[in-house]
Amino acid sequence: MIPNHLRHRAEMPVYLFGILVNLLAVVIIFGISIGSWDLGVDIKQYQSFLVTLFLLPFTILILLHWNYAKIRGNAIQITDKQFPDVYTMYRKLALEIGFQENKIPKLYLIQGGGTLNAYATKCNLRKSYAVVYADIFEIVRFHEDYTTLKFILAHELGHIALGHVNIRRKVFTYFANLFRPYAQTFTRAQELSADRVAANFVPEGIDQSLFILSAGKNLYPEVNKEAYLEQIQNEQNGLFLRAVNLMSDHPIMSKRMLALDDIKNYGLKKHGKLF
Repeated sequence: MIPNHLRHRAEMPVYLFGILVNLLAVVIIFGISIGSWDLGVDIKQYQSFLVTLFLLPFTILILLHWNYAKIRGNAIQITDKQFPDVYTMYRKLALEIGFQENKIPKLYLIQGGGTLNAYATKCNLRKSYAVVYADIFEIVRFHEDYTTLKFILAHELGHIALGHVNIRRKVFTYFANLFRPYAQTFTRAQELSADRVAANFVPEGIDQSLFILSAGKNLYPEVNKEAYLEQIQNEQNGLFLRAVNLMSDHPIMSKRMLALDDIKNYGLKKHGKLF
């Protein structure tokens, strides 16, 4: 659906490493369960764990349906009759990214209690949807800033188009994701990929869009990007900065902005730093 060069170069290697760890864990568990390896382990101690492992895909599916039901019950769907200006922009963007008309993910608006966020996820095995929180959505009305909202929506559509919300990703990397540094690194790689999708389809949003996450919905238009880039030049390599980034599921803002600035100046051949 979407050109593979839009992925961050680290995403698939990190994903494949997680799959290998998962396979190794399954082989070990299977070996223990059939008693083929003399490890001195009483399999009865692991019966509940093995049952949980077997039920994992079904549990994930139930949770997806549960969460989607909460959205349908509390959110407002953006349609050609509900905020039609935003829906028109969203539909056109989705088609440009490569979604077929009948497979454009539904978009919902929900109150986030002041949280500036948007996300994409699955509602069942085949269909996905996106959610944008009201405080981000309001920038269209109060600042007439369609560009920032479009950039954010392109980021979320990028997650869907690149397969980041697929259930198999959760299942195939389940054991690897129990190790937090791996889980956070895998998520960061996916976030950088989604940023690249947004930068490709909404290049006019590169300069200012992410500042809403740091400065808030009212002050972000006043942020001086050049001054910010000067600020962060010496804030990339400190031990604790690297540690904070390693344990974060999103790249720290300085790394995201530098990655986007590199794309603006040098094109998609440049990939942001994962660590």
